[in-house]
Amino acid sequence: MSKLLDVNKIAYYIEMIEKFLSDHDWHRLKEYDTFSVWNLKENPTFKTDIRLPINSNNEYADDIDLIEEAINKLAIIFNSNFEFILQSIINKQPITSVSKISFRVISDDVMKGNIPLDEGINLITNVKKFIENIAKATETKKPSFTNYKSKDIMDFMGSIQLGQTEIGSYIVNLHYPISQTDTLDNINKVEQSFSECVDNDIEIGLKTLTEIVNENKYIDDIATLVKKGISANLCDSLIDLTGLSQNRDVEIILHNKTKKLTPFYFDKTRISLIKKISKKLYQDEFILDNFTVTGYVVDRHSLSGNLLEGGKISIKMPILYKMRNIDIDLNTEQYYMANEAVKLASQISITGKLSIKKATGTLVNISDIKIVEQKEINFV
Repeated sequence: MSKLLDVNKIAYYIEMIEKFLSDHDWHRLKEYDTFSVWNLKENPTFKTDIRLPINSNNEYADDIDLIEEAINKLAIIFNSNFEFILQSIINKQPITSVSKISFRVISDDVMKGNIPLDEGINLITNVKKFIENIAKATETKKPSFTNYKSKDIMDFMGSIQLGQTEIGSYIVNLHYPISQTDTLDNINKVEQSFSECVDNDIEIGLKTLTEIVNENKYIDDIATLVKKGISANLCDSLIDLTGLSQNRDVEIILHNKTKKLTPFYFDKTRISLIKKISKKLYQDEFILDNFTVTGYVVDRHSLSGNLLEGGKISIKMPILYKMRNIDIDLNTEQYYMANEAVKLASQISITGKLSIKKATGTLVNISDIKIVEQKEINFV
């Protein structure tokens, strides 16, 4: 019997489980002398069949076993575990599911399921860093991160459990709870919890990384990578997963809610592409085609000293979660419009090809310019 159950609370457990089943669209199909059979109202199967003791004054020795079996079966159905299902039943709270991700390193020296101690410590350390860096990108999309961790990230990392290893090269399994939330957003949709967002971003990040190594995608599209949650830190942790000598292939497997395995394979011979991406992300240099810069003119300069002639202006705006100073050369007509925006204390919107280098940038090949009303600028 599970240590989480109290044999003296059988009647209470039966009552609460029946309420839980009814709330989740189960109904009582049959009732026998000692137990009842429950199943889903729609699309019932043998896998969703739940048996419970009859709530009566006559308790039987195996009643607690039936209760434990029912909770274990519900844990499988809801992709959760015994403790979380029991909490949901007793506390009437949303079900917390459990996700699993496996990190497998492959090379001749780990085929027997053993790994040198230093390599094992390095592996687990970088598994942690890999997940942590995705969590950081879930919170804020940036090319690189410091060691700072918010409370949401620390809480999420604190909820992760290290599972048993498996036969087959060397495998590290992580289990983490996916909390549900009843919070509604502005359009009455259920808002995702932080752990749900991280869970989604893990798959997006892995898919993007495999597209880099297998298809040579995004090599020169750093801005898109950042928007997809790829940071220099994440790239570094993937590189480090190949071992101290970088001599191992890496396979990362997601175990999703439908029990379908989603593998992502990284060949050590292709990791050089990840190194290249990491370097570019640290440099914080990228190009955005057909990008619109919107903001107030913070500086303007005409080479002739005549504000009615062409000149250079500067606009500050946040791009990829960093405030950047953008310099723009304008012809006579464009520069006149920029001066009008200054007179009106309005923002100006200019579209062209943007080149960013850390905190500064230049916009060229201008295709559109207009004065706009004051409005909030969204981060990109």
